[in-house]
Amino acid sequence: MDRKNLSYIKYDSSKFFANKIADGCQSITTPYAVLCADDDFLIPKGIIEGKNFLKENIDFASAHGLYFNHTSSEAAQKHGFSIGPLNQNGRSSEQDSAEERLNAYLSGETGYYPMYAVHRTDLFQQIWSETKTYVFDWGLSELFPCALSFIHGKMKVLPVFYSSREPNTYTWFDETRLRKMYSEKKIKLATSGLANHLYKVANIDKGKSHDIATRALNTYLCRLEKKMIIQKNEQLSTWSQIRKKIGLRTRIQKILFNGCHTSIHPEFKSDYIELMQSVIRSNLEAEKLNRSRREFAVQAS
Repeated sequence: MDRKNLSYIKYDSSKFFANKIADGCQSITTPYAVLCADDDFLIPKGIIEGKNFLKENIDFASAHGLYFNHTSSEAAQKHGFSIGPLNQNGRSSEQDSAEERLNAYLSGETGYYPMYAVHRTDLFQQIWSETKTYVFDWGLSELFPCALSFIHGKMKVLPVFYSSREPNTYTWFDETRLRKMYSEKKIKLATSGLANHLYKVANIDKGKSHDIATRALNTYLCRLEKKMIIQKNEQLSTWSQIRKKIGLRTRIQKILFNGCHTSIHPEFKSDYIELMQSVIRSNLEAEKLNRSRREFAVQAS
């Protein structure tokens, strides 16, 4: 395999990951860029579709497709491989104003977010340079760059196979850690960064830009507070436990389409097969994956 077109930059593990991205993406020389997490699979055809869409639609800042969870290598060898939608309610963000797109994202209306979507390189670099300036903790390191992307343009979700990841049941942070990540000081800094871009990009005066950013982030924090309460008190009902154990929809899917989800069958079946083979060959057990996640969580704290 020819890997002459690949560049590998290694950073010290103590360096904040958003700073690594901000520094690393300055080396990009292609017109378009995309971020891929180390435990995700991005589908090449999906990336190309996203790039082609951006070429024809200048008012869109990002483009991607459908996201899935896939069976782990360990489980696949015992019960067979399959994938299912990661988010059932994701939709494009095509509101005309930056304020509307920002509010739709932070209120949870959009569902999808452009963290791993295709962007034009100049905007991608700007987003991460600004993230490096305004974010110093894990909690806002995904929220802030996505919010900036929505301020700068629309987001398209194409009906294509785009990404797949293994379900992650590892608990990253407890309530104390979450509150530290979203401290008043950190929220205030992020607010000033978003307000600055609303002022420059959307031509909204500074005072109103700050009010918009403040309300939008407060909406998100209220949602987070409710989510923490639900997770703390939630218990699956008997019916939910039965449905989870039976997994009827997944079993039917495995029988009819060899585990390939109906939304990508048969057009992306060859990509699905390549994904399946890659996952099974990796032979990664859940404990190995969680060990690396624990190490990462320690670094993030």
